[in-house]
Amino acid sequence: MGKDTEELPSSGRYSNENGGTLICQIKTHHQPLTGSDLVHGYAKGLSEFDEMIQKMIFEKLGIFEKYWDEHKNSTNGALGLLRYRVPKAEETNVGLTGHSDKLMTTVLSQRQIGKSELKVMMKNGEWIDVEYSSPHSFVFFLGDIFTALTNGRLPSPFHRVIVGNKERYSIVYSADAKEGYIIKVAEELVDEDHPLRYKPFDPLKYFLYCMTESNQALRAELEHAREKIDEQQREFAEEKAKSADIEVALRGQIKLDTTRGSHIAELAASHRQQLQEVEKNMQEEFDKERFQWIREREILREQLEVVSACEQHAKEIVDFRDRQSHKWDQAFSFL
Repeated sequence: MGKDTEELPSSGRYSNENGGTLICQIKTHHQPLTGSDLVHGYAKGLSEFDEMIQKMIFEKLGIFEKYWDEHKNSTNGALGLLRYRVPKAEETNVGLTGHSDKLMTTVLSQRQIGKSELKVMMKNGEWIDVEYSSPHSFVFFLGDIFTALTNGRLPSPFHRVIVGNKERYSIVYSADAKEGYIIKVAEELVDEDHPLRYKPFDPLKYFLYCMTESNQALRAELEHAREKIDEQQREFAEEKAKSADIEVALRGQIKLDTTRGSHIAELAASHRQQLQEVEKNMQEEFDKERFQWIREREILREQLEVVSACEQHAKEIVDFRDRQSHKWDQAFSFL
């Protein structure tokens, strides 16, 4: 066998020249690795890792024997490649606002050591930095669906992403319920100390509902910002009109009171200067607040675009599941 066709094992761990490590499944017949092979292999490794942790949880809760097979066969996985751009000068954050995942589970790979831009909220409301002990570390999140499945015994963590002064790249593997799978709390997880907290529900409908709710909330915040800017503009116009009325009144007083012309002129000049300073301060304050509201409106608009993208992604997930289900139906029809 020549050096260009060196035999490789069927699977394993390989490192690139920059030290990155990929767990991949190698094709047979000694075919060269492609980008598709590496991504597929990496996704397979994360899928096995996710399944291992879920199995450990089911075993610990004492529901493995009765419920695991149904749960495993009713779960799909998807791999995502994420990029967060660097914020512009006037932007505060282009990452993700605080949220909990609306899926089953999430495995996050960052290839980073030390503190990351990922933050998790503790029970006391404090945000802590997620730290990676090695470039090959993973972060495992339980989603809202899994929390409901365990009757709230395992909460879904509230987390966010704050992007710093450089681009952020990460790989995320998400597991979610297949279409038609109804989430029901195992009867073994309901007792006097743990009463039933979640009724049976369709996780896909829950996901779409959350996306719609977030969209509506962002639209409401944007509308509120617009109303506040309009209110500030009206208040400024009223104050400016009052200043003009006061100045007119002072001018009339100067004309009528000729006996105290010199004193009144000085008084009018003083009042005029004070009015100009007040008007200037009000204008500066208004411009400052208006700039702040405009900036917040732009941030809300971008968040709205992110939500819209999430809605599109959710639709693509549904389409992908439909296609996969059709393929499996065709495959099983030949058995």
